[in-house]
Amino acid sequence: MRSLPRKIALVCMGLSAWVGALAAELEGVPVKETTVLDGATLTLNGAAVLKRGYFKTNVTAIYLSEPRHTMDGIYKLHGPKRIELTLLRDLTGPMLSRYFVADFKSAASEAEFKQLIPQVGRLGGIYSAIGKISKGDVVRMDWHPGVGITGSINGKPLVDASEAMNSELMFQIFLRMYMMTPGCGPDYTQALLGA
Repeated sequence: MRSLPRKIALVCMGLSAWVGALAAELEGVPVKETTVLDGATLTLNGAAVLKRGYFKTNVTAIYLSEPRHTMDGIYKLHGPKRIELTLLRDLTGPMLSRYFVADFKSAASEAEFKQLIPQVGRLGGIYSAIGKISKGDVVRMDWHPGVGITGSINGKPLVDASEAMNSELMFQIFLRMYMMTPGCGPDYTQALLGA
């Protein structure tokens, strides 16, 4: 028969292994420590709650192949990357489209915006066609080196992989949009940078 201290130690080891898979919980949303993209294990770089005005709209999580604590470090990191948003309230497709265009304009320079007008229009149309995203839904935007950007809602692709937008600049602007959203303040960005 095992001694009580040994049983307690085994239970604690089991609990610590289970807790290790979960990096945090924000607003009741479990944030995983790792995720898999293109066969690579990505690690949580940081997570934070995005607020628009008075409303908490989503939990944002950034996953990378290795931790980076500056925007420049994230841009220069090779390999797949994931932006994951878990919705904290319902949003309509037209509302998503408006948020996307406004956030994109504020995150991109004028020259970048002009260069990417066709892609911005295409994404605005995709968002408008969604209809509604509900509280608890998970939206992912993934960067696949050599392939481009893909997106999904609750694991369902928004576009076929063959229609991925192969623009690293576009994904960098996505990172700016979701990591440096106007009005969120430095604490939000620092949390996503893991600082």
